[in-house]
Amino acid sequence: SKKEYFSMAKLSIPGAIIGALLFNYLSSEALLKILAIFLLGLGIKSFFEPKFKSNFKNLLLFISGIIHGVFGLGGVVAIGTMKDSFANKSQLRVTFAIFFITLNFIRAIQYLIQSTVDITEIIKFWWIPAPLYCAIWLGHKVHLKISEYLFKKGISMLLLTAGIFFLI
Repeated sequence: SKKEYFSMAKLSIPGAIIGALLFNYLSSEALLKILAIFLLGLGIKSFFEPKFKSNFKNLLLFISGIIHGVFGLGGVVAIGTMKDSFANKSQLRVTFAIFFITLNFIRAIQYLIQSTVDITEIIKFWWIPAPLYCAIWLGHKVHLKISEYLFKKGISMLLLTAGIFFLI
């Protein structure tokens, strides 16, 4: 969905730039605890009340950009916020794949400009596309077999699980 992509991008990209700047200055332990509490709250809210008011949705998308800039995990917040804005789960998956590529591209460029990450460090992760491709392929197979309702409830459960994991 081009409409949803641009709606998400215009709010998340500035947040990702701010988050990448914060990455150099804030403690990762404190940031993980904040992320965990935030994900737990979002997971509970999205499980029981999936519709977000426009202003709150905009705030969450901006925060998802910040989280993505710091951790590369902002998509979790964005999916929890936007999961009911798409016509179907296939449209959600494709739109978010492009959205993640955009945010990661911006984040990588900014980290290189800031000298946050050395290019030799990135080269160490040359192997990541292979398991990522497998995960995408498996996700596609699973999403074909489950209902829209179960897919959305599964997103809420994953938000809660991620929040608990990061809290611990």
